[in-house]
Amino acid sequence: MLDDFAARVESSLWTEGNAACAAYSGLEASLAKYQNPREADALTKVQEELDETKIILVIQVLQLESSLNFF
Repeated sequence: MLDDFAARVESSLWTEGNAACAAYSGLEASLAKYQNPREADALTKVQEELDETKIILVIQVLQLESSLNFF
């Protein structure tokens, strides 16, 4: 995000102290993206996907066990 800001906003405007001078249009999109932990951190995303997979696996094992007990 810092590299994108540096590329879009002229460095002489950084020290102005006036937000209007250094307007950065990518800020809102970046903030929205990083408010979601799954987007901000790849490890968190993988952990959540793993947790979802474990839940599905447990449900399937329980269903299989139930069907085996039926016979």
